[in-house]
Amino acid sequence: MKKMLKDLLDAMGFAWGELFDLPLQNIFRNSSSGNGETSFTLAAFPLLGFLVGALVALISSLVTVIFNPHAGGVLFALLSWAVLCFKDSGRGDAWFGNYAVSKLQHEGNREFIRNIMNIFPVLLKFAILLFIGLAGGTFYLAILLSGAFALQAALVSSDDCQIRFIPVNERSIMIFRAALVLIGVVGFIFCRLGTIGVIAAVCVLFIIYNRKFAEDGFSAENISRAGYIAEWTLLGIGLFLL
Repeated sequence: MKKMLKDLLDAMGFAWGELFDLPLQNIFRNSSSGNGETSFTLAAFPLLGFLVGALVALISSLVTVIFNPHAGGVLFALLSWAVLCFKDSGRGDAWFGNYAVSKLQHEGNREFIRNIMNIFPVLLKFAILLFIGLAGGTFYLAILLSGAFALQAALVSSDDCQIRFIPVNERSIMIFRAALVLIGVVGFIFCRLGTIGVIAAVCVLFIIYNRKFAEDGFSAENISRAGYIAEWTLLGIGLFLL
């Protein structure tokens, strides 16, 4: 049991280092070697997203009980926005802005458009999260992060991925699937429509990106961007289903 807990902490520490730029607290850093060479590593990706999202939901729910639902919804939007924007130091939003600018043909206003596109994703993200929070979907962030992180874990463990980013074996795949089932059951209890939408979207995105990367090549950058696009896709699903 002690070894299992140590392996889980090690996997969570590794997943945190891969997904978040924010430093771990010393207690978790000292408890984890951070090499990711455990059977829990794949499962740690969606589990970490679920725990972070559940913490945000818990804090928002407490504020709702103490004050009112509007205060809880606004706090949810602020905390969720901070997590999604700063977990990768804004690299995803910057990439999206630069990609959008590169597709535009207005050469004369390129700098102005670039400045707008650097701000637009951030503002739109907050607006969507505010709508979800005020609609009472504070648990949705847990499902969203679990889905986006699970997609990245599924891609790195795909049979078509020739690069072994992390060790993968039958036991790690089995634990990964069990974690997804557990998260799906809990999500179905607290956020039924959102969970169904996330499961469907992640499955479709995995098929698309696995096929695309099988042709273009798997890389850490491509997989990270697939996770970022998944976050936006799941935000859109939350906007329409919650």
